[in-house]
Amino acid sequence: MTSTDAKKLSTSHWARRLLASEQQSMVKLLHDDLGQNLVAIKSFAAAIVEQHGEADGDTGELAGMIREAADAAYRSSYDLMQELRAQDYADRKIDEALEICLREARLKENGIDYQCRIDPSVGPLDEDTRALILRNVRSYANFCKSLQACEGFSLDLRPGNENGGSALELTLVQSGKFDSLNREDFTLVSLGERMSAIGGDMSLEASGDRNRITLHLRFEPLQSGPTAENR
Repeated sequence: MTSTDAKKLSTSHWARRLLASEQQSMVKLLHDDLGQNLVAIKSFAAAIVEQHGEADGDTGELAGMIREAADAAYRSSYDLMQELRAQDYADRKIDEALEICLREARLKENGIDYQCRIDPSVGPLDEDTRALILRNVRSYANFCKSLQACEGFSLDLRPGNENGGSALELTLVQSGKFDSLNREDFTLVSLGERMSAIGGDMSLEASGDRNRITLHLRFEPLQSGPTAENR
């Protein structure tokens, strides 16, 4: 290894440590500060509704709206916190990490069966790529849970080019009836922006009979060489 290669490796190492530290700080902020404040706001609003719900004026109605807004904000911050935490398992092999990620998403507890398939021809993956996959999977799992009629979730990770190359394709499928697909949903928009940022592609398909939403993510591994996973 040349001195230039060693310097690049050292820089990459410290960059990952910095990102990990910032990720932990963000999780703490979401849980300890924002989350607890939102819970307090919900409690205060609920107390006002209980005391003034039947009174004349708009006090009870406004308090109810505040409670609903705080509840929605709390769910969003909780989902983001769990998405960030999903990458904590990126130091494990991808099949083990994905199993933990899906189990902690509590899909079965929400009545959602799930399947996870990894093509054996998927080569060694570096830790940053595994972290990216885990965040994408947890993010889409949270989206599926927000669809009340979701019944199934499947994950398929395979090489993105049958003729060779290093690209990966991650296909995530939600099955179950839904009224309409909001393509401007924050989760879906964020996933698209994430793919664009790393030069990847995203496509979203909804079946005509509204019982299947398929998300295709195609991207290159974030690193290669000695940092890749050994299997």
